[in-house]
Amino acid sequence: MRKVIYSHMVSVDGFIETDESYQGPNWATTDQELLIHFKEIESLCDIHLYGRRVFQAVSTWWPIADKDPNAPDYVVEYSKIWKDKLKYVFSTTLDHADWNTKVIKENAPDVVKELKSQEGKDMFLYGGTLASSLMQFNLIDEFRLYYNPVFIGNGTPMIPSMEGVFRLKLVETKVFGCGVVLLRYSNQKLLQT
Repeated sequence: MRKVIYSHMVSVDGFIETDESYQGPNWATTDQELLIHFKEIESLCDIHLYGRRVFQAVSTWWPIADKDPNAPDYVVEYSKIWKDKLKYVFSTTLDHADWNTKVIKENAPDVVKELKSQEGKDMFLYGGTLASSLMQFNLIDEFRLYYNPVFIGNGTPMIPSMEGVFRLKLVETKVFGCGVVLLRYSNQKLLQT
């Protein structure tokens, strides 16, 4: 059975976006090493699951990044991977999305349960509100949290709301040259409080 992997850039104080109009993680630290890492782990998944706000932010850049004549090869390669990857955007307000994307208005946990039961590679999940809704049904198998060396003070928490306690097991750490630290956890189980 395929896994759902919640993957996100996170500030040291636990936020994934600022309170300002969402423009993507403009506070996030990235460099060649980190972007090559993201490109390499794309081979683990065949579907991206997005909340609307995150999708709208990333879709302003990745669809056109390969058209920039000054873009390095690894950015061009990731842009092509991103466009080809099957994407599901969970939104009650978005009506249409391009770049191999399906807009899903139905109950996210039911759709994700069905996708998990199908054959295929793992699925990467992006978006705090979407992650919260899936955590309540214990549908997230792994967390790949990329902690950035920055405090942003306020915004959307990595997990905006949840009930109970999730026990996690640390399975990998990695420090990137730009100061970003990957903490990768597996979900042990949901303990109701």
